[in-house]
Amino acid sequence: SNAVDAAVHNQEANLGGRPQLELLTDLYRPLIEFDLNSASLLPEEVGSARLEVYQLSTGILNQNMDLTLHAVSRDWEEGTGFANNVPGDGAGWLNATTTETWNTVGGDFNGSFDFGNGPNGLIDSEILTATSIETYHDFDVTTAVRAWLAGDLPNFGFAIQAHTAQFTEYQIASSEHANPAIRPRLIIETQEASI
Repeated sequence: SNAVDAAVHNQEANLGGRPQLELLTDLYRPLIEFDLNSASLLPEEVGSARLEVYQLSTGILNQNMDLTLHAVSRDWEEGTGFANNVPGDGAGWLNATTTETWNTVGGDFNGSFDFGNGPNGLIDSEILTATSIETYHDFDVTTAVRAWLAGDLPNFGFAIQAHTAQFTEYQIASSEHANPAIRPRLIIETQEASI
């Protein structure tokens, strides 16, 4: 599946045109969305689904970084921005689109759906380290994909939140990365629906 993505920046920059998505606590927050309309799958046909993001060897690789994955709860625009501190079209820290604001600064996320971790909106978690560079990290998104296909939740994609790791910045390849093999990907493995 092709992704649209952006890193929203707390200086209200839109970074939807960059080849990388930065992760830094309370400064950058990646958003990633996949169009499932062409999937032609029933929820019960989804055996498993995982979001895979590729950790680049760039950034400020100091400490381990805890990540949590959440479902975005409203529509947003990818935008084409490149520069920090320059407001642009699309999603930013305050705006979901060029003309509409988020209800909560930094993005609106589902905080009550039970994705298998309790009714808290948490889909999955992952840890990035300075030694886990140039490799894929995956999040189990099976419950989210099934909920989107069933119409239980609207599909506005994922938000990755960084926690801990002060003075540490990691980067993952975006959908604009020059190497298509390392762009974010959603892998869905199917199973036969039981009758």
